[in-house]
Amino acid sequence: MHRNPHPIAQTILRYLAIGGLAGLGCASAETISLVTDPWCPYACQPDSDRPGYMIELAKAVFEPMGHSVEYRIMPFARAVTEVEQGKAFGLVGEQQVPERAGLIFPKVEQGQAKACFYTSQTSTWRYTDQASLKKQRIGTINTYVYGAELDTALAAAGPVVSTGYGDQALINNVKKLEAKRLDAIVEYEAVIAYKMKTESGFNKLRQAGCAKQASNIYIPFSPIAPNAGSYAQVLADGMKTLRQNGKLAAILARYGLRDWQSPGATAGR
Repeated sequence: MHRNPHPIAQTILRYLAIGGLAGLGCASAETISLVTDPWCPYACQPDSDRPGYMIELAKAVFEPMGHSVEYRIMPFARAVTEVEQGKAFGLVGEQQVPERAGLIFPKVEQGQAKACFYTSQTSTWRYTDQASLKKQRIGTINTYVYGAELDTALAAAGPVVSTGYGDQALINNVKKLEAKRLDAIVEYEAVIAYKMKTESGFNKLRQAGCAKQASNIYIPFSPIAPNAGSYAQVLADGMKTLRQNGKLAAILARYGLRDWQSPGATAGR
């Protein structure tokens, strides 16, 4: 009995027909190594039943082709370096910003994220614009970008920025906030919302204003990796297929999220 190929595999066959995806279509399976820091619900703990929805998306696209997806967590600055140097294949959860111009981005995003400020519950401060940041001690994470609006405001308004390092940077920033060594921290809304559901220590945070717009986030690929452009195209086409066949919605639902392109959705929440 004839069976139609997997919808994403059909994408591969189309590329093979024009000779554009030799590396992906070869008989030997490829290992696609992805790296980032802990950033649940986008990227959680490797080898868990919920490794992060962006990891599950990558698996849903590439594993039906016979490839394996390997996922490691590390400090974000190191993850960026590993991808730029070709030691890892893809960087999970990055924006298309000038600092990452050398990476190969899919033409379709793998999510959206909106950066917000968080304070202790006793604080009355609130971010409204660039001027509101003056004299505030703000906790950020090394090599993170927070979208054009907040990146510009943080750079120009003159707050005292405290940069967190390592793969526990967010937790350490929260501890500094509790110890009153910071006035506010910056993190993405969906990340803090997920932490509030799963870790009691984050319930002490108060949201104190957000960027006006969410940013698209991607899994870009190393420019050194063979066929990186083809992998990026397959991931973009795979996103369209997963959205059409309902698998994207099913993966997101496992993390309490909605498709960011659905009516009324906000940054994937």
